[in-house]
Amino acid sequence: MPQPHSPATAAAPAVTPRIGVLPFEVPADDAELAATARALEEHLQAWLRTDPAISAIPRRRLLDALARTAPDLKGDALLRQLPDVANAANAARLVRGILQRDAQGLALELEWEGSATVGASPPARLRGKDVSALFDAYRIATAAWLAAADVHVGEPPALPATALPLLGRALSELDLHHPAAAAEILAAWSTAPRNAFLDNALLDAQEAAHQTLPMQNTSEAAANAFKDDHSPLGSELHARALSATGPDDATLRTLENALRDFPRDPALALLDAQTLAADGEGDRALALLKHYVASDDQDARAWFLLGRTSIQQGQAQPAVDEYLVRALVLDTRARDAAGEAETRNALGVGYERLGQLDAAAEQYERAATMREKLGDKPGFSKSLRNLAIVQAVLGKRDLTERTLDRAKAVLEGLGDRASLADLANDRGAVAEERGDFAAAFASYREALVLRQQLDVPDLVAESLDNVAFSSYQLDQFDNALVYWEQALAMYRKLDDRGRMLHVEQSMAMLDMARGHFSAAGERLQRTLKAAEDGQLTEGTAVALVNLAELSLLEGRYADAGSAAARAGKIFRDRSDQRGSAEAALLGVRVSLALGDADGAGRAIAAIAAAQLNTEQRAAWLLATARPEELGGDRRRATATLDEAATVASLDDAGFIELAQRRFGWR
Repeated sequence: MPQPHSPATAAAPAVTPRIGVLPFEVPADDAELAATARALEEHLQAWLRTDPAISAIPRRRLLDALARTAPDLKGDALLRQLPDVANAANAARLVRGILQRDAQGLALELEWEGSATVGASPPARLRGKDVSALFDAYRIATAAWLAAADVHVGEPPALPATALPLLGRALSELDLHHPAAAAEILAAWSTAPRNAFLDNALLDAQEAAHQTLPMQNTSEAAANAFKDDHSPLGSELHARALSATGPDDATLRTLENALRDFPRDPALALLDAQTLAADGEGDRALALLKHYVASDDQDARAWFLLGRTSIQQGQAQPAVDEYLVRALVLDTRARDAAGEAETRNALGVGYERLGQLDAAAEQYERAATMREKLGDKPGFSKSLRNLAIVQAVLGKRDLTERTLDRAKAVLEGLGDRASLADLANDRGAVAEERGDFAAAFASYREALVLRQQLDVPDLVAESLDNVAFSSYQLDQFDNALVYWEQALAMYRKLDDRGRMLHVEQSMAMLDMARGHFSAAGERLQRTLKAAEDGQLTEGTAVALVNLAELSLLEGRYADAGSAAARAGKIFRDRSDQRGSAEAALLGVRVSLALGDADGAGRAIAAIAAAQLNTEQRAAWLLATARPEELGGDRRRATATLDEAATVASLDDAGFIELAQRRFGWR
């Protein structure tokens, strides 16, 4: 596997000739010929990949360059703009293909564009009475034509001539974002023998259409059929199939071998980085992606992957300030609505990790709107769920409920098990927000069972964490510890540092509840340092809240007040109303512990009670009653306590325990 280069080495892209294939030109309104042209273009691009000395530019990359520099241009106007297209694609040369009918059948012309060194190389003019004859002529003559321009390809990739129109129609449907139609077209092809072009397109279609079971079946067949195909396309397909059916180490071995043979292949490099990140090797993935963009800084997909991986590695600041912003600009200029929506959703995640919740909500909302227009129901529901979480933290309860209702309708309409698991998780989040932890536990447990059946590690880990927290709130401490230990082990394997930090902080709460104060303190100090080092503002604030809680329990009131004040500032800076309220209530408890009823009263008055969740409102009422009692107004204090008990929905014993633990009532 190629090692990351130093910045000085990576900044010299000219050593690698980059070649792109322009979309083949055909007469207007000839759908049959257009399908054949699309398949021939795909074949030529895959054939160019077999020269290890060049970098064959992916089609999506070339389309982005066309959209940015020559939108909607055709004919002579496009020809005049091709130098700018080549520059935007970071291409040394472009291949232009023209397919048309004549009296003898079909004629294909291939010519070079964009380089004076090949200007004298004559075009390749190929003929055939039908598609099969033309394809034979193309396979015989093209290698020599390429060699004349110092491009030395291997054997032509296998593709039956009879499959050309079918492949072209399917690829055209994928180009139009109609994956279900593409999958239906490809399903008409015989499964024996399998073909890399057809299976790769079929996987693209099934993945985009979220056809989980058919995609799994295709992956299993492809993993076996292409294990000995060491061409770039065959290796890419084999790696994709393995990643869906087996462990990532087998996928990485396949990609390592492929990149040793074809070290300049962009598709293999990006797939390698994605696989490394999924396998918990985020640092290596970042190094590879930084090396990639050093040689091609106009690839929106690479910048997106760099941003997403950086967020996973706890480096949200450069992700939102540089990587994802660059991806967004390129997506927007290329008029790639799907790419823009995906990037905006990732920006929302980045802003959320940085504590900029209003900015996160804006990006999630824009992503959801775009995905709804695109008909991307799974993506739409994902952005809605992300938006609902931020709205809940911001204290916007009505908006949260409406957003979750929209997501619920979409998820139920999809009807697959993954969607049902997401829906159960959403229900748990809503129940948790209203303080009904028994209902939250039931919903989270349902989501966990479904996700374990689906074997999606990051979602299983999320559900383990959710079930653990609900168990903790229900005083089922042994169960909570078991679930959190499993979640922590999974996040370590995934190398998700932010989530690891969150679980460790939760386990510190459990230590406190069990009276293990020393263990809790050590764990919290460790997580505080990790959060500060990683610039994780939310993690820092949560650690401070828990340290304040621990200091209160140990009677160190000055330390508790200082930690609560620091946490409160962070929460206010990130517009986190729920966190701000939690920190403020901690400050009230410190004041009451010190006998400062006036200070407690002022702090209570500053809390926006309407924005509190159920547990916080009960705590706020308890805090309000205590100064009233200390001031001699027993009647008013009793009424406030009665209201707190009603809000908390606790029996007498449970309410008394809460009152004593939180605010010193006896």
